[in-house]
Amino acid sequence: MGLIAFKLSLITGIAAFMVFTRFGGSLTYANSVHWENAEVSKDPFLNEAILDDIQALYRAYAAHEALKKAASLNISPEQVRKYGTQLTGKTISPANVDEYFRQEAQGARIPKPSHIFLIIGESYAQWPLLPEFSSLNIASGMKSILSKDNAVQVKPFLPTGAGTMAGINGIVTGFPEENLYPNYQPESYISVYATGIAAQMKQLGYRTRFWYAGFSSWQQIETFTRAQGFDEFYSCGDFPYAAGNAWGSEDKYFYEGINTLFNDTQPSFNVLLTSANHPPYTVDIEAEGFSEAIVSAGLSGSAKADKELITKLGHFWYADKYLVKFIADMSQRFPQSLFVVTGDHADRLNITPNPTLFERYAVPFIMYGPGIHKNMFDAQVAGSHLNIGPTLIELIAPQGFVYHSMAKSLTAGDRFGFNLAFWISDNAIGVIGTKTVEALTVIDRQPGTMPNDFAGQIQAVTAMRGLAWWRMTTGGNIAN
Repeated sequence: MGLIAFKLSLITGIAAFMVFTRFGGSLTYANSVHWENAEVSKDPFLNEAILDDIQALYRAYAAHEALKKAASLNISPEQVRKYGTQLTGKTISPANVDEYFRQEAQGARIPKPSHIFLIIGESYAQWPLLPEFSSLNIASGMKSILSKDNAVQVKPFLPTGAGTMAGINGIVTGFPEENLYPNYQPESYISVYATGIAAQMKQLGYRTRFWYAGFSSWQQIETFTRAQGFDEFYSCGDFPYAAGNAWGSEDKYFYEGINTLFNDTQPSFNVLLTSANHPPYTVDIEAEGFSEAIVSAGLSGSAKADKELITKLGHFWYADKYLVKFIADMSQRFPQSLFVVTGDHADRLNITPNPTLFERYAVPFIMYGPGIHKNMFDAQVAGSHLNIGPTLIELIAPQGFVYHSMAKSLTAGDRFGFNLAFWISDNAIGVIGTKTVEALTVIDRQPGTMPNDFAGQIQAVTAMRGLAWWRMTTGGNIAN
């Protein structure tokens, strides 16, 4: 009997130890330290010691293999020039690939904002804002902003990629996603990309700041954003927060921290990235005022009793609540500010059993502030994260201001957005490289049609990817 008890204890102990090491010093995911943000203290040595050796070796190997695969393209200088001609429609022979991205602003369309806040909501998808899901009541705050005359929304809009860092990479660099991981490319730490948003905002007189609710070591986000032109970087280590998890601070304390640390000594461009609307969903949403009654009218059948689903919906409600509160607070402090809202990606939460492509993958693009109006963009406009930088520049820059962007401004009526896997137009969404096309519907899937200029649009996508690859892997110079 004693031997059996010993064996059981030994097996249990080994199993517990394996779980403990697997979750980075915890028995649950909620209290674990994920390998991508292995930082819980301000001491660099202690942070380096958190990730166990086996996980560290595996992740280093996996990252190396992914980068090697992405860097294995074989593009010649002749192909680069061909791509440049396809993108610009001009036959030029620049010494550097950046010249293909050169554009000139048409002249400011709104009063120059005192501050610009580009807020990237974790898993802040498009579908909760649509009328078909209004009975869920999880995006009521943002809908109240959208009801104002000085707010506008672009619905056919895609993130740069399927994950948070893919979205950040696209916004920071202005490059499309192609599994090249700019935040791990050596070139990203040698020079600032001409298409990058921070450096160009500095040229327009703004001090640039990146605010992250998580840890500064996650995906090298602090070193990467600073290398790409951001003057300041703040993470959850820079402000007190009473609640959070392995991903960082809850949104409530993140926004409070920004409000406290923020100063208006000069115009500023601020990128904010939240983290609370993410597994393991540890916010005490009931204490924040959420109840099942808020969403029950929008649920049917077994979903009404699905506690896990309701918890996820509650976290979206929470994220929306404090996002809108932050906008209200900062609008009161700085009335001449411009607010831009999007999501890093979607496809984390859906209530439809088999969601349409639009419902599953689209994120919002919202602008709110002085000078913004409902007819700011053409009715057929569509885009992606790559359109954010040029759109902001065209709204505020003086005529003739030279800037660099692969994508066009939404003010120019761009009608095609894309990312690594999907494309989107004003009335359809499809899977790149396949014949799958759907209408921009939710709940009920309906067939869609490709744009008339689809072949040319895909040709431009290929050109952008090739030129971005050349810039990130060679430095941009084109050999004669």
